Amino acid sequence: MGSKAAFLKVCYPMNERKYRKNIALTALTKSGKDDNQLIPLSRREKVALNTVFLAVHNNYFLKYPELEQIGRENITLSHVQERSGTFKIEESLLMKSLGYVGSRSGNKGQVLDVLKDLSGAVLAVDGFGIARSLAQDEKWEADDGFAVLISSAFRPKDGYFHIEIPSVVLHRIINPEISIYGLEDWSNFKSKNTPDLIDTLEYYWEQGAEYTDWFDLETLKKNLGIAKGMVTIDGKNRVVATSETYEKWGRINAKIIKKIKDDVEKNKDIAFNFEVETDSAQSKTENGRGRGRVAVTHVRFKLIQKPRDKCLSKSKSVLSQLQMDAWAQRLMELGIAKNQVEGVIAQVDVEDPQVKSEFINYALSKGEHYRRLKSMQDKEFNFGGWFRKNILRASLDDWLEIRAMSIHVLVNKENMKAPNDKMLKAFRRKLSASISQRFLKLLDDTSFARLKDAFEEWVTKEYELKVSIGEEEINLTNLTPEDTMFVYFEFFLEIKYDLFKPMHYGEEIKKLYGYESLS
Repeated sequence: MGSKAAFLKVCYPMNERKYRKNIALTALTKSGKDDNQLIPLSRREKVALNTVFLAVHNNYFLKYPELEQIGRENITLSHVQERSGTFKIEESLLMKSLGYVGSRSGNKGQVLDVLKDLSGAVLAVDGFGIARSLAQDEKWEADDGFAVLISSAFRPKDGYFHIEIPSVVLHRIINPEISIYGLEDWSNFKSKNTPDLIDTLEYYWEQGAEYTDWFDLETLKKNLGIAKGMVTIDGKNRVVATSETYEKWGRINAKIIKKIKDDVEKNKDIAFNFEVETDSAQSKTENGRGRGRVAVTHVRFKLIQKPRDKCLSKSKSVLSQLQMDAWAQRLMELGIAKNQVEGVIAQVDVEDPQVKSEFINYALSKGEHYRRLKSMQDKEFNFGGWFRKNILRASLDDWLEIRAMSIHVLVNKENMKAPNDKMLKAFRRKLSASISQRFLKLLDDTSFARLKDAFEEWVTKEYELKVSIGEEEINLTNLTPEDTMFVYFEFFLEIKYDLFKPMHYGEEIKKLYGYESLS
């Protein structure tokens, strides 16, 4: 499949798909009311979980921008444990994703019932075993693969559902070791089994594979929720059964697989179709002479590129409603009135929706840094108005200029034909760190000591004690870009020394790459 890379650029344009999902959070099942049952999730439960995971993806780094700035791969469990694991999703948005129309209290109650059924439930993860076979650092209960994914859910009548996620699971959501591009919208799937299989196929597709591995039929049946089997729960082996069992491949293919194929073919967010290949073992008669029916024992899936007009084009892309909800929540936290949120977003003068999305995320993260400063928290101070003027409006041109410089270098010096948002952020972090370190090297010993004292005084004065408790010790000579304290130090340099302007990035690029001109 040598042309897949080029094809992916057509189906998944630059920055089109950003949601990276942990491969272990696929093919989920849960313990039933009877200890001897392992039951598949309902369609609404699957959609609810996917919506929660996507909300985490959209919200977490706007709430805690310092963690994205150190690089997601450097986030540790202790970083997550020191921060809140509660997330909000707008009631109407979650209701719509689950297929409930209108705002009747009965519908809200039914959505809450779905969340309550998932809260505290013991779920089996990584049904196809991909994470357990490949992950080096993540340990998804290696013996049985069970975890509690949601610890609580409630609706305090503020217009949002509040969901709390355990820190261990949250860490795996935001910093997955083995991940895939997750689909944001499952609402058009007719079969409740489609998400379980399509996430697994997506993993193989991204690896450039033409075929998946062979799966034994029992594994496939278990992940489609139609199997009986043995699992280990609380150290005890128990036979578990699903609500409906299909024994023969022909019936599985006719009743389930064909419906999944139809879902995949109609969904333009999926870049491939698939065919199924089977392997059989001849069933033996009682005398062992090999006569009898041929039984399918294993299946694998062949992945086939869709025609270009059957996958999503950039011109048809729209901003995710969950992304808009995350922006609205953060804008209100920054002092923007609820009835002004849509207008504020619309006033960001960037034509390309993907570039606009990148800038809004940048601006909200920058606004969160300023909002935490004690000097910005005077009750008489209109922070929302200040944010609109000084961040959303005043920083746009500089941000666009730095972005353009970064793309120029990545394309012409690093041979990246289409650098995406992740690559641009990583490159900007690299340049920012280089600017900071070069600035420190220019200081003599006396100036360095004064700078260190000023930074320590600023951190103590401007932040609550909890910001420095549990964080890295303030030692400027040992700080690295992977330390959260380095993020606060760069913010200090930005405020006190007016660093990180386009001219600073331009000068750093010239020093690193030998450019005389970026034009």
